[in-house]
Amino acid sequence: HLPATVYILTKSHVPVAKATAAVVSKPLYMLSWVCLFGLSALYFGRHLFLPAFIADNQACYFLPIFGIMLFFLCLIFFGRYLHDFAVVCLDKPNISRFWKKIISWLDHSTTALATISKSTHRMHFFAHACCVGYLLTYCFIGFALCRSVGLDISWDRALCVFSISLMVAYIVPVPGSIGVTEFATSYLLDQNFSGPSLTVAILLRVCTRYLALIPGSIFFLNIVWREGRQFFFGRRLTIDD
Repeated sequence: HLPATVYILTKSHVPVAKATAAVVSKPLYMLSWVCLFGLSALYFGRHLFLPAFIADNQACYFLPIFGIMLFFLCLIFFGRYLHDFAVVCLDKPNISRFWKKIISWLDHSTTALATISKSTHRMHFFAHACCVGYLLTYCFIGFALCRSVGLDISWDRALCVFSISLMVAYIVPVPGSIGVTEFATSYLLDQNFSGPSLTVAILLRVCTRYLALIPGSIFFLNIVWREGRQFFFGRRLTIDD
């Protein structure tokens, strides 16, 4: 979704480099908090149904969050050296126009990412608060669905189960983690994959993932339609028209 989101932001007159930095930062921030909650649930959670190969290697699953932290630390402490390297490359007289654009984009994007990472603006902290709020909302929806179908689950177990569920949705290398998240959520609720656990797993994904396809598709197709009209009929339109 990164190219589509960057495209939409640039149509609102946001520079490409800054749009890229913002779009990349959002999933990285969200993934950091999801991994922090999910891995803490794996390590400290009680009454969880975990396969043996996961229960015996829990420490290994902390590597993603360490990798993300290392990425941002490298941007903060080595961003200036990356910029200097880009300047040297751009000053070469025989550099092609294509590579000049690529290097310039990478330079501006990494600089913007480093700026975001070091920002002390209140909106930066608000972005982190929204990540935590989304995660807690996901857990609350799962908790409410469990109660509605008759699954007796405590709030602390619900926080553990659905934190791990969301982590699976983010890190599994399957497009949209379709099927995998539902399977993992149902298993965490009931090893026997009972009807109520499957119902909760599917409804949770519908409420938190698939329903967003409807308004998202409408907005995106509306932008594509307006751009198509501008291209074929020469009418200058903006995203606000």
